[in-house]
Amino acid sequence: GGGGGAVESGFVDELLARYFSQSLRHEQALRFFEGLQPSAPWCAAHVAAAQRGLGLLPEAIGTLSVALQAAAATGGGGGGGASSRVALLCEQVELLLECQMGEHALPLARQLAALAPTRLKPWILLARAFALAANHVHALRALNSAPLPHVREPPAAALDERAMARPLDAARDAEAAAAAASDAA
Repeated sequence: GGGGGAVESGFVDELLARYFSQSLRHEQALRFFEGLQPSAPWCAAHVAAAQRGLGLLPEAIGTLSVALQAAAATGGGGGGGASSRVALLCEQVELLLECQMGEHALPLARQLAALAPTRLKPWILLARAFALAANHVHALRALNSAPLPHVREPPAAALDERAMARPLDAARDAEAAAAAASDAA
């Protein structure tokens, strides 16, 4: 693709959204992301999150419904592609679950897990939707289907027996010094 267009959904807008949310600046977030939404349609997820933070749940659901319909009409997300659709669906499912609207959340959660099978959050949302519907067997199956976070191997130095023994040696030396000091006293 060409350069110079709207930046795709990613690190910067997620960072800003977290800043606004964690600092409870939902009104500022709403104004900020509403201004970006015409050129960056994936920002509808952040608009809805701000509306949700302000307790405007019906408005947030409406914002996401309109954005998801527009994304479907344009074949993705109007600039953000599949990642935009995933962000919108995640926010919509979370809202529906919060509103105890499991009958609406479950089909969207299934769609979300199919759209982003390698991401953990969609599977957790699917499990929550199944649990809300009192289908605990399927909730557990969804969790079992979730990808495991990558676990890093410890550095080689951590596995070195000498490196592992150093804290024990230091503890023994401290005990010996304390014992010698008490004997001398």
